[in-house]
Amino acid sequence: MKRWVHFARWSLLALAVGPLCGYVTVLFKRMATVSADALYRTTGTYYFLLPIAGAALVAVLYFFLPAASGEGMPAYVRALGRTGERLTLRVTVAKFFSAGAVLASGGSGGMVGPVARITAGLGQDVGNVFRKLGLEAAVVRRAAICGAAGGISAVLAAPVAGALFAVEILYADGINYEDVFPALLSSGAAFLVVYTRPDYQPFLGELERTGELSLEFLPAMIVVAIAATLFGAFFCRFFTFVHGWMRRRVPRLSMRCLFGAVFVVVTAALFGRTVLGAGTAFIRDVVAGGLPEVTGAATAEINPARIAWILLLLAAGKMLATTFTVGSGLSAGLTYPSVLIGAALGSAGARLAGVPVASNLETQYAFAACGISAVLASVMNIPLTSAILVAELFGINQSVPGIIGSVVAYSLARHVVIYRYE
Repeated sequence: MKRWVHFARWSLLALAVGPLCGYVTVLFKRMATVSADALYRTTGTYYFLLPIAGAALVAVLYFFLPAASGEGMPAYVRALGRTGERLTLRVTVAKFFSAGAVLASGGSGGMVGPVARITAGLGQDVGNVFRKLGLEAAVVRRAAICGAAGGISAVLAAPVAGALFAVEILYADGINYEDVFPALLSSGAAFLVVYTRPDYQPFLGELERTGELSLEFLPAMIVVAIAATLFGAFFCRFFTFVHGWMRRRVPRLSMRCLFGAVFVVVTAALFGRTVLGAGTAFIRDVVAGGLPEVTGAATAEINPARIAWILLLLAAGKMLATTFTVGSGLSAGLTYPSVLIGAALGSAGARLAGVPVASNLETQYAFAACGISAVLASVMNIPLTSAILVAELFGINQSVPGIIGSVVAYSLARHVVIYRYE
């Protein structure tokens, strides 16, 4: 009987937190994307200058609430064990608007980190209510995990990977299964909130299926996994260097954000505007074997080797723009850029390996899946989440390339992680 009561309590908690965080995530995504589209249409050629305007706006907020700055995931990890800090409601609200403003104004980054911090904070607040009703103290921690799982699931439209992400990121080695099962229930509930909406779209869009996964390209896929892992490890070290250099040279947070935004604008001028913002459309174009803002017919006329070099340059540009955005203290995530970089590296590998992309998209998806898994696992040290996320995004038939990428990354780069928790 005691076990059933325990099960009922955690189930009730997860089902209370998950839908709430799902709706909040939908609202955040809508605010960021609609604002970004409106600003892009109205500013025209001045769009390149928007990151500076966005940085100036949020710098005022950071002056009063510096805890609202940064990526978001480190604050979540610190609160869930490293330092035990509280995820206060006012910082949660400030994070919601500051991250939305950064992404809408073209700051380079994703939504997962900020959303994890926002929804973990909401989950912790719900847990405090349950605590006052007589539940044990562990309910607050478990509720925060359920919140992060629900938010990540709603962003990526991947309920299993969302739950594992929220748990695996907390531990250097292994996971706690007592955290996993409530997180899965909350993540599933949040996903249903997103999935049942009339405007629902999978994270990668509707993937066209042509051709079959060809095993003759398996050696090339392993090479891509190794290259993507090394790129991910370099991304970690470069980000750490720039973040530390900026903190030393420009100790005032508000000025550092403006400084970083200027570098983002310069990067966009060199690599193109596609390196700005969250880059969801960018990811979908690259996964499908194309180039951002280039039609399929036009892409088919470009030499495959040239496409590969363009993709490699775009991956480098996205790494630079994201590093200057997040490394300066602006609020944006690192997961979307890691997915984009991995997809670009994988797609470049497919072109160099001679994959007939136009007639065999399944093999193109395999290369992209392998690259995404390898970069995510090497950047964030979440190999299990990376492999499962790829299977959820691409389908179970692409699970083997995801496994290859995550295993190679974990074997070669498990000692490297982009986050700092001090």
